[in-house]
Amino acid sequence: RLTGRLISHYNVSIKKRLANLEGDKAMDLEEFNNAISGSVAFAAVMFLGTVFFRFAEQCQCPPDTPGCLNASYDQCMSTGGHAKGWGDSFYMSTITMTTVGFGDVVPTTTYGTIFCIAWMIVGVAATANFVSAWSSYFFQEESNDFFDITDHVE
Repeated sequence: RLTGRLISHYNVSIKKRLANLEGDKAMDLEEFNNAISGSVAFAAVMFLGTVFFRFAEQCQCPPDTPGCLNASYDQCMSTGGHAKGWGDSFYMSTITMTTVGFGDVVPTTTYGTIFCIAWMIVGVAATANFVSAWSSYFFQEESNDFFDITDHVE
């Protein structure tokens, strides 16, 4: 009889533990999916900004170049402007979206300025979502490990 109760208690304990493991795995998968979707959104916003800055802000007049005009790409290049490539566009996109903004690269056209106002808000939200999603994923794993350890201490 005592042996039967011990086995019954042990079986109930194992069933509860297996249910917790399945729930933990489902939670981990959900947190991982959130982290991946946050990464995709972050990358999409970064890509959008890079493409925009590459094609709409093709030339920039350096601050120390007198007489440089930003009216058109040809005029900018002929008066001493600097052509922006993919690297410059990615750099501008990164420093703007992550709110670093050194001020060395700025939008020079009206369209660029209008785009940047909306894009910075979306970029900051995407960056915050990205950081939050990955933090939740890693914190969830830490939390699970901690509770696994404390569950075994009696």
